[in-house]
Amino acid sequence: MNFGTNSCQNCTVLNRYLRDSANFRLIKNNYVLVDVNVGANFDQNADIARDYGITLKKGVPALAVIERPGHVVSAQSHVEFSDPQKQGPSAVSAFLEKWKPSFQTQPSPSPNKKID
Repeated sequence: MNFGTNSCQNCTVLNRYLRDSANFRLIKNNYVLVDVNVGANFDQNADIARDYGITLKKGVPALAVIERPGHVVSAQSHVEFSDPQKQGPSAVSAFLEKWKPSFQTQPSPSPNKKID
């Protein structure tokens, strides 16, 4: 799950990195990417963020990896991607590689979803 807002420059950069060719392939083969809009004032979908261990008070963008319903395997609570331009797309690749399932899943017919 990708928590962010359209008014956040770092969220836009992370979103672009998640969809670059190398990372998109990782996501397509191992994840279902769900974009969660938290609103400019972090007042939208706060319950979803809380349920998945994301602390909006610390800011966005933030990623959470859910292995199965109700089982969070990673939730960024320290805004690890607070400066994605400085970190570059390889940092996103490393995150995705670290948390991908140990087994190869079937590609999702729709690897991207959005919650507004």
